Amino acid sequence: MNASRHALSSAIALLTLVALFGCESRAVQEGAEGKLQFYYEPADGSTKFGRPLAVGNSLTVFVEGLDDRKIERVVEVKSSDTGVLTARTSERALHGIVLNGVKAGKARIHVSASGPEGGVGDNIEIEVAAVQEVSLKHACTDGANAAYLQSRPAMLAMKRRNGNRDLVGQSATCPVRIEPAALEGGIKCDEAGLHMPGVTQPGAVRVTATAKNARGGIDSLGFQVVTGELIDFLPIEGTLQQNHTTTIDLMPETAVTPHWPVCHAFELSVDIVTPSVCSGKGGERSFNVGREDENKISLRGVAPGNCVFTVMLPELGSSDLWEFSMPVSSAN
Repeated sequence: MNASRHALSSAIALLTLVALFGCESRAVQEGAEGKLQFYYEPADGSTKFGRPLAVGNSLTVFVEGLDDRKIERVVEVKSSDTGVLTARTSERALHGIVLNGVKAGKARIHVSASGPEGGVGDNIEIEVAAVQEVSLKHACTDGANAAYLQSRPAMLAMKRRNGNRDLVGQSATCPVRIEPAALEGGIKCDEAGLHMPGVTQPGAVRVTATAKNARGGIDSLGFQVVTGELIDFLPIEGTLQQNHTTTIDLMPETAVTPHWPVCHAFELSVDIVTPSVCSGKGGERSFNVGREDENKISLRGVAPGNCVFTVMLPELGSSDLWEFSMPVSSAN
């Protein structure tokens, strides 16, 4: 099977970043009295705490002590204006509080916590904003068109902004319509975007996101759902260098015109056809690549010549092979 050429503006990255960020990237804000610290973990890896909370959305914020002070639990939390923002202690985390945006404005949250050294209190201001603008785009390309694999979960990049065009934080709920709604489960939204379960049927799908109570606050994005036999790859470009390791991006696309980019990372099984010319980064002749590697493989130039290797996608249950080649230049 030959890979066909298509201009792709960006490689798949966002899906894997979302999976890897976890607790390594926290949005942190010190309390006004310098006694407590407040944080949450945005799904897009942002460290900015001050993004407004959207009206109608909720956010769980965690509390920890400063200056080596240990916090065991939040005892009480109060909002200075419950018409703007309500607050309660979390039922799932002893050191968590749950905030709910009611209407646009600002409110101060006062928290009392207890620990081995006794009680401590602090406060922080939270902004609530009405969403005035919403935008959708594919995670793997800036273009308007893309394809997704049938029955495979996927994500669209979705951003919501207030009247000042500041990004607004997002929660598990979002005003989105998907047509046809042939989904294997429910959708959810967070700072990274719109998370969709697998679509059960191949064909055209349209997603429409709406900013409530906002004139013109709507965006729509279409895509194709394809089966495994319609997966292909772009040809690779570039040159390997002898005695050096190079990372190669394999970019999936649809096998038929108009050759849309396929926004998925795949498990890859790689076999080196010319081991005297190239190898895996550790000298391997055959190796596997996981989805977390975002369709990237690492090859090492062994000797000048033409490096040839094949790729199989085991998860598709097919024996189809894609053959790629690229030159290896001399180290001198």
